[in-house]
Amino acid sequence: MELCLNNPVKKIKIAILSGGPSSEHEVSLNSAKNVLKALDLNKFEILDIKISKENVWLDRSQNLEMQEAEGIKHLKKQNVDLVFIVLHGEYGEDGTLQNLLEKEGIKYTGSNSKASKLAMDKVASSKVLTDKSLDVPSFISINEEDWQDENQKHINAAFETFGLPVVVKPTDRGSSVGIRIVNDRAKIKAAINEAFKYSQNVMVQQFVQGREITCAVLEGKDGTDIPLVPTEIIPDSTHEFFDYHAKYVKGASIEITPPDISDALIAKIQVSATRAHASIGCTGISRSDFILTDETLYILEINTIPGMTETSLLPQGAKAMGIEFSILVETIIESALQNKS
Repeated sequence: MELCLNNPVKKIKIAILSGGPSSEHEVSLNSAKNVLKALDLNKFEILDIKISKENVWLDRSQNLEMQEAEGIKHLKKQNVDLVFIVLHGEYGEDGTLQNLLEKEGIKYTGSNSKASKLAMDKVASSKVLTDKSLDVPSFISINEEDWQDENQKHINAAFETFGLPVVVKPTDRGSSVGIRIVNDRAKIKAAINEAFKYSQNVMVQQFVQGREITCAVLEGKDGTDIPLVPTEIIPDSTHEFFDYHAKYVKGASIEITPPDISDALIAKIQVSATRAHASIGCTGISRSDFILTDETLYILEINTIPGMTETSLLPQGAKAMGIEFSILVETIIESALQNKS
């Protein structure tokens, strides 16, 4: 029987996976709460599965605790039609979980393992986006082994290449975790050491002064990529940029949807977000973050599982287009059911 959201005979069985080992664990749980509230129980049968930071799977619907391998088998045994992934950061957003599900032939929302892994790697994705003629701030990358051997060489290279300030960030983390803007050469070493707490690879990037803009892309029911309304983020005076606190604490930033810019610039942002989405190979949903200067629109990164909390940017962009949260969730589900083999 073909799966259909409005089929009165058969409900669609969906497993909501949230939590996980990353520093975004709590954000993931909050995203999952919103998704669960939005699902129509007349259309869906739901398994609510929380993954602990130690990778223990708890099916809260059945009060059943499992290890990872058992958890995957549980999804098969329950004959779930689709896994809705709401894990942010490593494990859930970097292709690891996607790869496990692909091996078992289990359908899931969002991008496949290859695109997820690429998007999470800021160095690799920046190179791809540059090759596709999108503007990316210049950077150098440092791996942990080289840093331990020759850290002064890398500090000198960063300073000589970019001057100050520079942006230091872990290569493969989300939600601005571990990111520092460094204005003092003497503090570069400490910032890089801090970033290595989160990743084995660190990016030191040219600092670009401009307006922070984000724009999501939603795959429609017919497979067409639809850019949503962009949002400008203005962090409060206690934050230099849109960091973890500014993203997830109410009132910590001003978010303007759409930005107070020309229609032509909004269209340019939407086109760039759509190109980034396609270049990385994303499906279902993505959100690209930009810096807009007087002359250039720079893309910073692309997120394959954007936040779905009450303060998240993706739902704001959708709402500005008249797409209520429940419809947004159903669109993500429907595109995954139709387009994942």
